[in-house]
Amino acid sequence: MSLCLFLIFGNFLRIIPIHIGMGGLNVGEFFLYFIALIYSSLNFNILLRSKPLLLSILIISLSYFFGFLKWGYSLTSTAYYFRLILQFVASFIAGISLYKVFAKNTELIIKKIIYLYFIIAIISFIIFIIYPNNGDLLLILANNDIDFIGDAHIGRLVSPYIDPNYYSLIISFPIFIIISLNNKISIYRLNIIFVVLLLSLIFTYSRSGISLLILLFLFHIFYRSKDISIYDYFKYSILFLIFICILFISGLYEKIVLRFFEMGSDDSALTRLYSFNLGNDLIGENFILGYGYNYSAEILSSIRGSPALDSSLQNLILNFGFILFFIFCLSYFIFFINTKRYFKDDKFASNLFTSINIYFLFVLLWASNFNPIILYTFWLIPFLSIIFYFDVRKTVELNCQK
Repeated sequence: MSLCLFLIFGNFLRIIPIHIGMGGLNVGEFFLYFIALIYSSLNFNILLRSKPLLLSILIISLSYFFGFLKWGYSLTSTAYYFRLILQFVASFIAGISLYKVFAKNTELIIKKIIYLYFIIAIISFIIFIIYPNNGDLLLILANNDIDFIGDAHIGRLVSPYIDPNYYSLIISFPIFIIISLNNKISIYRLNIIFVVLLLSLIFTYSRSGISLLILLFLFHIFYRSKDISIYDYFKYSILFLIFICILFISGLYEKIVLRFFEMGSDDSALTRLYSFNLGNDLIGENFILGYGYNYSAEILSSIRGSPALDSSLQNLILNFGFILFFIFCLSYFIFFINTKRYFKDDKFASNLFTSINIYFLFVLLWASNFNPIILYTFWLIPFLSIIFYFDVRKTVELNCQK
């Protein structure tokens, strides 16, 4: 419940005006970490049973201590190190909670997740109607001594996260899940929910989010072409034509197309290009071991006024280096294969796990090159919570078989 409220209210929970370099303190995030610490202290042995959690903490710790040895102590790096550890622990605890509440009923879990993001989409539209220019919203936050770091967007849906690009990548997840598991999810008025989610994505006018969903959709069509019936093809085609007509009639089509074709002269696109080139230069200087987790923040701040690059993929390699990043990718691949093999007899769980990881792969290799989404709290914790659910369920069931 606390995680759901955290995701619904988003950055509006930055109500305590404490200046820590990232705006006001998000009390929802603080509460999640507090729960994680309490639970961990009372059930520390449970944490030790999760190999993915322990390996993740080990990789993060090795990166941080390498940076500590190379650059010395940094308060900012230390704070972000503990924050990332707590995000993984909080996600693992959320995964345990999902298993305790829903057990093997993965279909009910995904239903609740879709309903959750439907509520977030509705709230996003309400914010959009009240504040079509989110610069007015940022001004209100600033007047209340909450210095939220973000750009002003006119005529773009920004969501409770007060950022259209982050929201577009987050909302692409439930949209893709509905597409990939359409015939396997029995939700009342599912098509209406799908339309609302899709419209909320379109109204962000986010190039990265819209292109991500297009790539996911095309992959789904070709990857699962044998499983898609003629009826599904017809339904997808009709929905696609309806939305094209809506876009043309409303004038949204022209605005979206212009955002894609003006990338060569668009300030945000040029900034990302500069960030990408800078990232390549910095990665080349410490390619093998990286800078150490978040030890690149001060260097980047002095160069471009921001503690991170625009590309999550570059940030990961820059911080962790090639060796640790490769170890993490290889470990996750092994985890995926073993988990997929274990759930082969549970078709819904297996398909859901595959869809989640297809989404993750496209976010990592494509969308994360334009936005630092991977370590973004409102994306990372929900994603890890579902992944840890599968880990917890597999561990519990294997122990019961002994």
